[in-house]
Amino acid sequence: MITNFNYHSEMANELAALVSKYLADNCDFHTHYQALKQGEVNTLEHWSDYAKLGWLAAIAKTENDGLGCSVYELMAMQIEMGKHLSMAPFLSHCLAVRLLESANNKDLAEPILQFLLSGEKRAALAWFEADCRYQLDSISTVFEQDGAGLLNLIGAKHLVNDTQNVDYLLIFASDKQSALQNWFCLPTEHEGLLINEYLGSDDRPMLDVRIDAKGLDSACALFSGDASLPTRGLLNLARVLNNADSLGCCAQLVQLTARYLKERKQFNTALADFQALQHMLSDMFIHFQRLVSWVFMQAEAMDVKTAEQVEQQLYLFNAELFKSAQFVFETAIQLHGGIGVTEEFMVGHLSKRIIANNCRYGDKLLYCSEYNAKIY
Repeated sequence: MITNFNYHSEMANELAALVSKYLADNCDFHTHYQALKQGEVNTLEHWSDYAKLGWLAAIAKTENDGLGCSVYELMAMQIEMGKHLSMAPFLSHCLAVRLLESANNKDLAEPILQFLLSGEKRAALAWFEADCRYQLDSISTVFEQDGAGLLNLIGAKHLVNDTQNVDYLLIFASDKQSALQNWFCLPTEHEGLLINEYLGSDDRPMLDVRIDAKGLDSACALFSGDASLPTRGLLNLARVLNNADSLGCCAQLVQLTARYLKERKQFNTALADFQALQHMLSDMFIHFQRLVSWVFMQAEAMDVKTAEQVEQQLYLFNAELFKSAQFVFETAIQLHGGIGVTEEFMVGHLSKRIIANNCRYGDKLLYCSEYNAKIY
């Protein structure tokens, strides 16, 4: 197929083939749609299988009994998950594992890490705030030490992704006195957390949380010093894998659209025989190939370049990447005619996923403004 990928890593090819086969056999769109209709979204339906297959350990280091996969190999897995519209919180899981592995409070991080790798428990990252627009250097969630030497953590987070049955919230905050940044791990049932759960625009579970946690032991902090540098790399990873997910969605859209034009007939003629529609599909494929180039380049850069160099690539290309992804799903909807916007057809759901991805860890306005700030 024109949307199949040939990776330069043997491991990436094997992982992609394994993920594709499993999801094709177990995650068909009809079942997905019926679950949405009945309000029974279960993103963890196959989570135990992910653990048995070793996927949850893909990002973990070998010393933690993980596979030690590169970002390029994780990208290959995430592309297939986007292609098959998997609702499993694999990306959020990868971020939590990477954060816990980089923490220097091993007494806190290591037991939770083992729970995550086995699939027994889940963690979600709470880092964005309504007033900061993806800018982590100006967050208003703060922690400070009280007179007894305990910590008070106060603030609010929104758009916390992939939160179905989540056990821990990993909360990003700044020291009120020194402005040093740190991550805190709190169980979701903590009395200082007021949680509001809802479904995002792509039907995936999310939450907002108000935080008023007082009298915390310093052992709740994942880092003993400033956590801004590992957080910077973590955000880069989130953005690259998020782009890979959108690439998978676009691959499926191109494939579905090409098949539809061949099968659908008007005036006893297949739609694929109309030259104007051929040109639209060709434009769609060109934008898809641009996405392939950008996403592969970003994933490769994550494995060999510094966080600052990766950021420059993200700022430079992501606004155009989002634009190309938008062109692909809009053209797919147009070429499918009326059924392109119906809930009963996969095209609409893939489009919603891309729209959500295009503002999950940053949007076009952010990348354009950050790129301009780097230049001028």
